[in-house]
Amino acid sequence: MSVTLGSQTFITDGPHGYHVVDEKSSIAMLTAKCAKNWFASKTEADRIAAETHNANLRSSLEKDDLILSTRGTVGLCALVEEKLLPSNIDQDVARISIKKDSCFQPKFLLAYINSYLGQDWIARNLTGMVQQGLSLEKVRNLPIPTLSDTFQSCIANIIDVAIVFRNTAEQKLRDAETTLLRALGIENWQAPESLSYVRDSRDVFAAERLDAEHYQPKFDEVLLKVRQTETNLIPLGKIIRPIKNGFDARDFVEDGTPYIRVGDIKDCDICLESAAKVAMTSEEINKNITLAVGDVLFTRKGTFGNAAPVFAEHTSAIISSEIMLLRLDHAWQGKILPEFLALFFNSLFGKMQAEKWAHGVAFYSVAQDDLQRFLVPVIDLEKQVEIERLFHAHKQKNTEAFRLLESAKRAVEIAIEESEASAEKWLREVNARVE
Repeated sequence: MSVTLGSQTFITDGPHGYHVVDEKSSIAMLTAKCAKNWFASKTEADRIAAETHNANLRSSLEKDDLILSTRGTVGLCALVEEKLLPSNIDQDVARISIKKDSCFQPKFLLAYINSYLGQDWIARNLTGMVQQGLSLEKVRNLPIPTLSDTFQSCIANIIDVAIVFRNTAEQKLRDAETTLLRALGIENWQAPESLSYVRDSRDVFAAERLDAEHYQPKFDEVLLKVRQTETNLIPLGKIIRPIKNGFDARDFVEDGTPYIRVGDIKDCDICLESAAKVAMTSEEINKNITLAVGDVLFTRKGTFGNAAPVFAEHTSAIISSEIMLLRLDHAWQGKILPEFLALFFNSLFGKMQAEKWAHGVAFYSVAQDDLQRFLVPVIDLEKQVEIERLFHAHKQKNTEAFRLLESAKRAVEIAIEESEASAEKWLREVNARVE
């Protein structure tokens, strides 16, 4: 037996058209890309003015709402947590708010919609020619199987444990960045806001840049603070081999080689689960961009400046042309750890340099020549090892969280296709193997 999602929830999309951006606002405008990986994120979201938010309270998010992408990469479903608020959504996202008298728990709905059963229904109900989408009416008609409250609670408990692991992973990464920033003397440093500034023509000719943003005083001030610690700063170009851009692929398949794009690199991680697939291997590409353990990937366009180290599970993947492949020169291997290098790019010091060297009109990007000018702080190896240890603890907890989410999803599928008893038995067996 099943009922429609619309009978159990309130469903709406966000405001259509222009929204007022306010970078100082605490209110995030979530788009389809903010719904990746089960939990809504505002990392890549615009900040919107309060008047825009207040004029669209119907799409204002609340704790335990679900968001579902209805354009672009359709079918991404994510849970809204307390820490994400206040937030709103744009026209390409559906807000799913569970009614108080609903027979469904939000985390069960999350697992079901992300299961292959929910995703298959969504795929079969897409409309449109050039860019396919899922109408709100179709979202409301999504059939939800009625499973017992006890089983739904079991699924919710699994997801709750995954959230604990995920939060621990985030804390480990913050601890690693704090270790780095403390070593650089900028743990509590805040960028100044200068209304005006003047630069000598010699600086302009040396940088070969005419845009005023490149010469903001905050870039000089953070560099001065780091230099005061007497940290050795080395241009990136002197410690790596020649930079390589990835491969431009447009034709994707259901099963194939993972194709890593900009959106798949976030929080120092490479997410293979969200990657598209291509019908080729790295050996079939007419350029040598095969990944190796110890490489670092850097996003050059769109959401530029994100970086992540390559591990064994990533080496068969192919990177897009909007990602740069960085490989340490032999002389620097062992002196600079890949995890430390990736964390540097993602830290305040690395982000400031990315902002300084990025250029463009509609979309900003970082060029290879400019990336080679980044100043890499070479801190004590002992501190780098500490950062490496924290990074691996972060990665382990993320892996455990992902395993739990996948088991919750699979248990829902078994309960629907077979029985709740079969699903519970499968969960016990899986947990026993892991323990």
